Amino acid sequence: MRAEVRGRGKEWRVFYTDESALASPFPVFDRDGVLAGVVMAGSPTTKEMTESRAVFESADEAGEYARWLGADEVVVKRTMTREQSLAKARAVRKEVTEGD
Repeated sequence: MRAEVRGRGKEWRVFYTDESALASPFPVFDRDGVLAGVVMAGSPTTKEMTESRAVFESADEAGEYARWLGADEVVVKRTMTREQSLAKARAVRKEVTEGD
């Protein structure tokens, strides 16, 4: 399972793969009732990741929690500050308005 640790400063959150998108095994039987195989099926969702309710003070603590949840791959992503995200949004808006 893949998990992401996102945050900045003393507020880190863990995001993990949406459980409803995971495949579940379904047995397939032939006409005689003998198990012929197993089909893995799931219901894909528009949501890719689920956020845990816990908030951690460091990325290391959040990473340990993600591994406790069963993640074998943990990616740490540092979020932007409010000023950085506003500057990015303004730059995108400027590109869109200049393109007209």
